[in-house]
Amino acid sequence: MFLVFLKRLAISLVLQFAAALFTPKPKAPKAATLDQFQIPQAVEGEELAWNFGTITVRDHKVAYVGDLRSVPIKEKGGKK
Repeated sequence: MFLVFLKRLAISLVLQFAAALFTPKPKAPKAATLDQFQIPQAVEGEELAWNFGTITVRDHKVAYVGDLRSVPIKEKGGKK
């Protein structure tokens, strides 16, 4: 009875190892660029509001977008 258990345990361990060995590794995601964001740009000739303080803006426009930096994640996830 105990030998049957050990035999099944050994077979399951071999199959688990084989499954982990042949599983494809996920590819790392590419960093986003400014072209992939949908940012409402101001049109030339359109007035831009200069707001100071805390207000509610109903129609937002962006005059400048730049200096996008992508920093790779160095921390491994999963187990703590």
